[in-house]
Amino acid sequence: HDVVTLAAVAEARGRQLVHSPSLERLRETMYGWEPGPERARLSRIPEGAELFYPAGGRFPQLKVENVYLFPGVPSIVRSKFAAIADRFRSEPIFSEVLRVERSELEIVHLLNAAVEAHPLVSVGSYPQYEEGQERVLLTLDSRDQGELSRAVGTLRRLLG
Repeated sequence: HDVVTLAAVAEARGRQLVHSPSLERLRETMYGWEPGPERARLSRIPEGAELFYPAGGRFPQLKVENVYLFPGVPSIVRSKFAAIADRFRSEPIFSEVLRVERSELEIVHLLNAAVEAHPLVSVGSYPQYEEGQERVLLTLDSRDQGELSRAVGTLRRLLG
């Protein structure tokens, strides 16, 4: 049953599940599993996956492209993530949210103009319908705080 996630990741990435001799040896040495179809089945990983050992880990971490796979036991997930958390560090992402009391269709050309003028800012547009009234929640995200502020200013100016 454990290979469901691995099979799903392999399929999502267009890869086959392949035998990992090192994983099979590990299952034999750590758990004493005898050779057989179950040991072989549980030793398959997506083709091209990276197995690496975080500091202090007895069992490898599996990575497929930018997807990290963790075990299902919460305490093990916490310890494994803590061991590799530095891999996920990056520059902060700054965010702003604007609520616009107009329909998305009415402002889409203004949003497109702001997106074109500020390519370092990601703009999300989320229509909301409440009590027969449409409004739009706009999210703006950027690693450049100054550019984010300029994009917010542009949108406020365009939206009136």
